[in-house]
Amino acid sequence: MSGDTIVGEGTKIDCQVHLGHGVVVGKHCLFAAQVGIGGKTIIGDHVTLYGQVGVAQNLHIANQVTVYAASGVSKDLEEGKTYFGAPAEEVGVKYRELAALRSLPGFMKIKK
Repeated sequence: MSGDTIVGEGTKIDCQVHLGHGVVVGKHCLFAAQVGIGGKTIIGDHVTLYGQVGVAQNLHIANQVTVYAASGVSKDLEEGKTYFGAPAEEVGVKYRELAALRSLPGFMKIKK
């Protein structure tokens, strides 16, 4: 059974945004183009989801969270943090992972 879909005061929703059944969105959020939010997800106040962010169902995104573009959210997100990637992780962690991946080809070279 699904509940009401509720959008809080002052929230801005761009084009091609999908809010699933029973989603609750807090106040003063910003959802850019092509964001999709699965059913029964709860989103706090002052949350920004940049373009093409996908959020799985039955999650909780705390207040003052930012998720960078083209990220995939598959778990609850903690208050006041910024996330990036698929799966979405804290931005500092994800950027370190990407830096490590860039050095992988040199690490993997076989010496003759």
